[in-house]
Amino acid sequence: MLQWIKSLPIPLIYLGFLLLWLYYAIFSASYLALLGFVFLLVCLFFQFPWKSAIKALAICGVFGFWFLFQNWQQLQASQNLVGYVEKVRILPDTIKVNGDSLSFRGKSDGRIFQVYYKLQSEEEKEQFQALTDIYEIELEGKLSEPEGQRNFGGFDYQAYLKTQGIYQTLTIKSIQSLNQVSSWDIGENLSSLRRKAVVWIKTHFPDPMRNYMTGLLLGHLDTDFEEMNERYSRLGIIHLFA
Repeated sequence: MLQWIKSLPIPLIYLGFLLLWLYYAIFSASYLALLGFVFLLVCLFFQFPWKSAIKALAICGVFGFWFLFQNWQQLQASQNLVGYVEKVRILPDTIKVNGDSLSFRGKSDGRIFQVYYKLQSEEEKEQFQALTDIYEIELEGKLSEPEGQRNFGGFDYQAYLKTQGIYQTLTIKSIQSLNQVSSWDIGENLSSLRRKAVVWIKTHFPDPMRNYMTGLLLGHLDTDFEEMNERYSRLGIIHLFA
């Protein structure tokens, strides 16, 4: 690893900063960000030998094409919205239960949806709270586009979901079936493993220790954390979960 870092044409931190700025310039579509990236390139040629600067520029070019391709894919997905969904595969580590409200992210035909459902019974609530494996839901529901920014300076939920590759929300009216499925998808299996760790911690440790552990070790902040948010702020440790 150290040898690979030494072989880079410019210091890793400078190259990383260049790529970060390039990523922002492409995905934000901001002329100001683009001008900032051009300025950094000019500085690059002034601070380093031309040979090293050209190699760094080539690396930026490769990453630039990859970022453009990702941006194009997102644009295509946002323009070609689906009309209906009959099945979704639950990403287990995104499950959140708040009272009788259930939310999670589900996959269907390569697309990701933010899914909402009103739980019908206490038994159903406990079932989803304990769910750790990969399940597929057959459902009847309604698709819609996420709500955008309501007020000036307010939170733009639509823009936030877009950064996650999500362009539609799905509100489930009724669940026809819930079946466990196997998957070769690495992301789905990692989601299941993370969910298993979260559920295990929640069933073996008391409050507030379990919230500390799931938040700090797994980066999982659910409704329990939101309820404890004020206490963490008073203790001065809220920044640890950011």
